[in-house]
Amino acid sequence: MNPYFSLFESSQSLFWASFGGVGIDSFELTGIKTYTRFWGLLMFGSYSVINVIVLLNLLIAMMSNSYAMITEHSDIEWKFARTRLWLSYFEESATLPPPFNIFPTPKHIIKLLGMRKEDKLRRMSTRVRPT
Repeated sequence: MNPYFSLFESSQSLFWASFGGVGIDSFELTGIKTYTRFWGLLMFGSYSVINVIVLLNLLIAMMSNSYAMITEHSDIEWKFARTRLWLSYFEESATLPPPFNIFPTPKHIIKLLGMRKEDKLRRMSTRVRPT
């Protein structure tokens, strides 16, 4: 069957040519003149070139849009990363801000005496059980 017999089949062939599904070998048609084959190949080639240019422009537009969105949100992302870095310097167990954390707090005293639940559970799990 001729892939260029009707308008629908021609459109379908050009659509699949965009994805590389139709090649130049599909133009080996019998019973047509070389003049008609030349113009068909020329139109097919020009369609392929225009298709590549349009798709490349679409890719550039999408990348430009993504870059604009990232640039727009870069200040917020930077502030978030900076805050996360600052919070990583604070101890989770500290109850006082850094100038005053040199004084022992009740939390530290309980931790030093080993009266916390977590410390008791840790000691119980590391204790060797007799068999």
